[in-house]
Order: sequence, then C-alpha cells, then structure tokens
Amino acid sequence: MNDTCKITMYYLLNHVFEKTGLEPQNMKPEKTSGMFTADALASLPKNDEEKLEKLNIRISDLIFQKCKTYKVMQQKTTIPQETLRKYISLGNQKKITRVMLAKFVVGLQLDYDEANELFALQSYPLDADSVLLDAVVAHCISEHLDIDGMSDTCKQVNLEIF
Repeated sequence: MNDTCKITMYYLLNHVFEKTGLEPQNMKPEKTSGMFTADALASLPKNDEEKLEKLNIRISDLIFQKCKTYKVMQQKTTIPQETLRKYISLGNQKKITRVMLAKFVVGLQLDYDEANELFALQSYPLDADSVLLDAVVAHCISEHLDIDGMSDTCKQVNLEIF
C-alpha cells in the first residue's frame, strides 16, 4: 500500500480486522520484507536499540521541522509535551506506543511513506488490512485529516484512543 491507496469509511466500518491495534505489544512481530524494497529493507536498523534510537531522532527532527516547539506539537497531536519528551530523551529504552505514534503522524499530517517508516521503526509497518488502528491512520492520511478528524473517525469505528 502507498499514499495513493484510499481507505474509505465504508472499509473501516465493514472490514473484519484481525486486531484493533490496542493489544499489548509484548511479542516481537515476525520480520517481513513485503512492505519494502530490498534497498529500503537494508537501510533499516538491524536491532531494537538502533531502531529505537533512529525512531527517537526522526520524531525529534519532525517536531522541529513541522511544529518548531513542543507546545505546537501538543496542540496538533493531543500528546502532552512532557510525555513525548520522556519517550524521545537520550538513553530512554521505552518505546513510544503505536497509539501515540498514530496521533503523532496524523497530527503532523505526515505522508504515508513517512508514517510507515516510523511505524516500522516502532515495531512493524502499517498493516491496514489486519489492524484497525493502522487502517484509521491510512484513512486519515489519505483524506488529509487532522487530529480532530482522526478523533471523529475513531469514534465512528469505536476505537477508543481519545
């Protein structure tokens, strides 16, 4: 899937998803290369520490590119600035949650490829066929929705993340 694919509200309301995306992430997902070219896969970090470090750097860079300040980021994403700072601080080994990452990518109105890269670094690429949260993210990106639009979409599909 890429940013030209559309996830419609009809799809969100009628598709049977394997997961909501709110399940605890206590097991490692299987590695798959179906979402990436060989070159893109080779450029991904090889272990969890490298992935976490790269994810935190990308998030930090995006905050300052798209928002300039944590206060603006909080307004756009509804993520408390102190919460996000804790996750992306140097030496932190705690991963940002997929729900928080979903709010981040939609709030900052990232494109599908940028969002997919962040989700792959967090745990696994977006999977709009199997995971409701991922489908909501893809829908919000394709429809250019902001965080309020995401909140409305989540209410319509009974995904309680706000």
